Amino acid sequence: MFLVNPAGIIFGKTARVDVGGITASTLNMLDSDFLAGKNSFKNSGNAGSVINQGVLNAMPGGVVALIGPKVSNEGTITA
Repeated sequence: MFLVNPAGIIFGKTARVDVGGITASTLNMLDSDFLAGKNSFKNSGNAGSVINQGVLNAMPGGVVALIGPKVSNEGTITA
């Protein structure tokens, strides 16, 4: 699962995300790169923060990737 929002991403205190894997980023990715399977992120200079205050769970073998110029984990991440 990909979640991309240049303005910023916050998983609040009551958030619970149970997924196979998740990439949450405030950096840009070209549609063509995504469709080609290239996970190439670029900072256009105005990317916001990624903040986790909740619970992020990936299934066994899954990945939780929080990508941005400023990332803060105040919650729980299990991968």
